[in-house]
Amino acid sequence: MIPLWTLILLIAGYLVYQRFFEKTKTGYVLVQDIYNHFELKRDMQSVFEKSHNARKKVLDSLIADIKIIGRKINNDKVKDTAAIRLFNIKREQYFETRQRLNQDDSAQLKQADEQILGQLNQYIKDYASKNHYKYIFGNASGGALMAADTTLNITSQLTEYVNQRYENKK
Repeated sequence: MIPLWTLILLIAGYLVYQRFFEKTKTGYVLVQDIYNHFELKRDMQSVFEKSHNARKKVLDSLIADIKIIGRKINNDKVKDTAAIRLFNIKREQYFETRQRLNQDDSAQLKQADEQILGQLNQYIKDYASKNHYKYIFGNASGGALMAADTTLNITSQLTEYVNQRYENKK
């Protein structure tokens, strides 16, 4: 059996080694850079633009109808009450549709952003684990990282890693 003092000495030695000699691997990323260069963000933006453009066509069609009816009303010497009613109905439709489509755009952007950030965070955790990082700091807009040694900047390596992971997932 190992004497108690030997066990205490071994534990103390290990703690001293860990405290003073073991280097904690850390790095930081420029969050906005990695976010902007993440391929999933680009793909989601492309999907958003397609659906936004389709929604915009609906609004453009309503505007065209309103303009046609408005010109007809202005050109008529005798005001057509049916045309005026239709003009008002189309105008109201336009405002309601515009509000609904703006809400749809906002909801789609929010959902995409949550999906992008969730996937990005998972990839960063995986990268940290795979590459034995104790800490990876980010310089989010809140200013949590005020200054750092640029040799600890792993933004480009991490951007490459997350995009490779995303491409392999496709």
